Amino acid sequence: HGTATLARAVSIVTELAGAPLADVTRISGGFSAMVALGSTMTVRLLEAGAGALRFDVLNGAGDRAVRDGLVVLEAIRPSEVARRG
Repeated sequence: HGTATLARAVSIVTELAGAPLADVTRISGGFSAMVALGSTMTVRLLEAGAGALRFDVLNGAGDRAVRDGLVVLEAIRPSEVARRG
């Protein structure tokens, strides 16, 4: 279930930051607690800037389920470069 939690968190974080999912080039983070299926989780966008989003995820008990979350964003997509060319 950890990868499902991470995938959902990345989707939420990019939406909060106004960044398209297509710009995501790297994802990392550490799993440190369970998020049970059907339970509540809280995704916190901790920092946004310089091509990276830092976040964490809390489970329903308030324990940190994902720590040191990082989403790296591509500055310019290859399709945009081709159109600018």
